[in-house]
Amino acid sequence: MAIDLQERLDNIRVKADMLVSRFEEQRERCRLLEQTVDRLEKQVADLTKSLERLQVDNELLRTAGLLNPTREDVERSRAMLSQLVRDIDRCIAELTE
Repeated sequence: MAIDLQERLDNIRVKADMLVSRFEEQRERCRLLEQTVDRLEKQVADLTKSLERLQVDNELLRTAGLLNPTREDVERSRAMLSQLVRDIDRCIAELTE
């Protein structure tokens, strides 16, 4: 009976050692996964900031593109300015007569 009890104790000790070993492995795996999560969260935050900056830049470029005059706009503006200069010259000529 003492031998049977000793065998049971040895068997329990082996199983307990195995459980402790597995627990330590899982704890290390959990620590590594937490590090990975932290790294990925930082990467997401960095990418989010970068995306926001790019969206602002994109909006500014779109606005600048809208403000950039076309050739037709420039020609219309020149024609209007030329007409205004002619009108001013005519008014000055009338005033000096």
